[in-house]
Amino acid sequence: RPQVWIDTQTFRPLLLLQKRTAFVASAQAAAGGEEMVEVRLGDYADALLSGAFPGSIECRINDRVVRRMTVVEARVQRDLPKTLFALPGKK
Repeated sequence: RPQVWIDTQTFRPLLLLQKRTAFVASAQAAAGGEEMVEVRLGDYADALLSGAFPGSIECRINDRVVRRMTVVEARVQRDLPKTLFALPGKK
């Protein structure tokens, strides 16, 4: 089952966990196994939307870091065009 870990004081998401079928290119896939995928959210700095956005996002597969991202700026855009949310084939 997927899991979401939430900080009980701030209600910020800290960790997302999900098992998935291993990709074809991995050794576990050859054995028909599963991989544990983790997304760790951290460094909630006050400078990023008053601490509402994580400053670091780390993706792991089977406890091995596959991607690490650092957020240096986050902006709120209130005037997004409605076409951005249009469903395909709808006007």
